[in-house]
Amino acid sequence: MKKLAWVLAIGLFLLFIGTKIVGELNVSATSVLAEKPAEPVRAAAATVIPPPKTEESPGVAPTPPAAPSPEPAPVPIAKQVADAIAGGNYEFAQNLLLPDRIAEVKAALKADPNVKALSAKGDSAARDGHTDEAIIIYRLSRTLTGRPSTAILDGLERRRAAANAAERAKAEGHAAAETWLNEVDRLQRGTDSNAGLHVAVEGLKVRKSISSGAMSYSREGTGRFIVVDIVVTNRADRVTHVNPLYFTLSTCGNDMNADELSWGLSDRLQPTNVTPGNRIRGKLIFPTDTRCDDNTLNYLAGADRAFLALPAVSVVR
Repeated sequence: MKKLAWVLAIGLFLLFIGTKIVGELNVSATSVLAEKPAEPVRAAAATVIPPPKTEESPGVAPTPPAAPSPEPAPVPIAKQVADAIAGGNYEFAQNLLLPDRIAEVKAALKADPNVKALSAKGDSAARDGHTDEAIIIYRLSRTLTGRPSTAILDGLERRRAAANAAERAKAEGHAAAETWLNEVDRLQRGTDSNAGLHVAVEGLKVRKSISSGAMSYSREGTGRFIVVDIVVTNRADRVTHVNPLYFTLSTCGNDMNADELSWGLSDRLQPTNVTPGNRIRGKLIFPTDTRCDDNTLNYLAGADRAFLALPAVSVVR
């Protein structure tokens, strides 16, 4: 019993000592925590940084917004046309020439060297076979300068139409028309007029296309050109005036004067006063739309007349 009492007494003593020590430790920890300040709890959300404030200098007015740029002034129509011609944009230049602005542009560009050179540029394009370009340049040149003549422009357009017709014919499987249909040289066929002139035909050529000056011209379909080489000798005893306008060609019952393409021939028949015993020689061009075998060259100068039947010509296919 004594041992048990001693064991219990010792146990109680140790329990008392342990409880005391634990109490002092809790008091120390509480004091330390009370002395140390608590750290702030960071927010989970990110902090938004405000943009810096702009401070204006004292006494300086704020800068006003920039004014809108003014629209560029319109370019005068004459300058647009001149620039287009200088750049070779002839079709665009022609499109700029509205009817109510042509006079204004002509007056402004009458001394422009590029405008003056338009007709020559058209000639060059035509010689090089650039028919479409030549027509555009010629039209522009006629609008601004009055050159070239209507006959040259019309002839070029006829040539283009003939070329287009030939291309269509090829596409349809037809053979291209022959440039030369038939020709008779050195006919030496002539007759006397009732006033003493001897009218003779030295040569006859029938063509689908001809050259006059720097240009070439063609006829469509059955159309052709009859080129007559004429010699007129004065067998009278007085000076007689001979003029191309005195000649006509009768074909298929119709009379026609020489075409103005004749004036582009270097060896055309010239209006001349022929003295007794002398003669003149030259060519005239007569365009026809149909083929006829009964062609007659007529010389009609008032009461002085001569009629010369020409040989039949057939189309060579």
